[in-house]
Amino acid sequence: MRVALVTGAAGGMGRAISDRLLADGLHVIGVDIDGAALLAMAADRDGFTPEAVDVTDPDAIIDLFERMTNRFGGVDVLVNNAGTCLMSDFPDIPAAELTRQMEINFHSAFHCCQQAVKAMARRPGVRKIVNISSNGAYNFDVFDPPHYRASKAAMDTLTKDLARRYARDKIAVNSIAPAMTETSLFNVLT
Repeated sequence: MRVALVTGAAGGMGRAISDRLLADGLHVIGVDIDGAALLAMAADRDGFTPEAVDVTDPDAIIDLFERMTNRFGGVDVLVNNAGTCLMSDFPDIPAAELTRQMEINFHSAFHCCQQAVKAMARRPGVRKIVNISSNGAYNFDVFDPPHYRASKAAMDTLTKDLARRYARDKIAVNSIAPAMTETSLFNVLT
C-alpha cells in the first residue's frame, strides 16, 4: 500500500489533493488543525486517516511521522499544502505576524520534509515530496503582501535544494505554484 501525507487536508486545495490521491489508490493521512473537518472527511472516504496536528509545532510533526511510520511503515508521498496569507501592509506588519506567516507557510514544510525524508528511507520505488507554493512568490503584478511572498519563495528554495540533494535516493521533490484559487482563503482575500 502506498501512503500519502497531506498537510492542510481539510481546506479547499487539501481536500481536492486528498481526493485525487485516494482516487489514485493511495492511503491518505490527512493532517490539519481542524480536527472536526478531518473527521467529517473520514466519514465518507475509505482509506483516509485523519490526524489533527498543529504543523507549526516541530515536536508535533516529529510525533506524527513517528506514529505514521510505526503504523504504515513510512510514507511514499508528502504534500505540504498547509498555508495562509496574512494581509497586513508592509510598513505595518507586526513581528508576530511575520513569524506566524513563516511558521505556517515555510517552517511547517521544512520540518515535514525533514521527517518525510526519514520516513521514506525504507519505502520502495520513487517517493515524492510536493510543496504547494504560489505564483505570488514571483508574480509581482498581484496584491500578495511581502511576508507571504517571502514564505513561498523560501519554500521554493528549499524545494530546489532537496530535489538536488535527494534525487539519487529516488525522492523526487517539486513545487506547484498555483495562482489565486477559489477556496475559503480566496473568499477572505477578495
